[in-house]
Amino acid sequence: RHHLYLICCLFGEYPKSMISNSPKKDIFFSNDMTRIKGHQTFNIGQTIDKLLNIIKLKYELCEIINLTDFINKIFDFNPHSRLTAEDALAHDLYKI
Repeated sequence: RHHLYLICCLFGEYPKSMISNSPKKDIFFSNDMTRIKGHQTFNIGQTIDKLLNIIKLKYELCEIINLTDFINKIFDFNPHSRLTAEDALAHDLYKI
């Protein structure tokens, strides 16, 4: 549950359609699917973008933008829009 919570803090809430299709939703999520059991709220705000601010002094802005885009796309909750391995290899991150 805590791992799911940490993922939500970085990438936002899970889509309710994804939760409702899960056979184990009752173990992890509240009945209204607005929170993870054991956690009152989501502490959304420590996003990947903010975490990557730490490395701004060491890398070019275009590299950070590409890395942020890449991370957000490979961790997309929706499996239909998530990057495939082939798409990941073709991402602009590898063209720098």
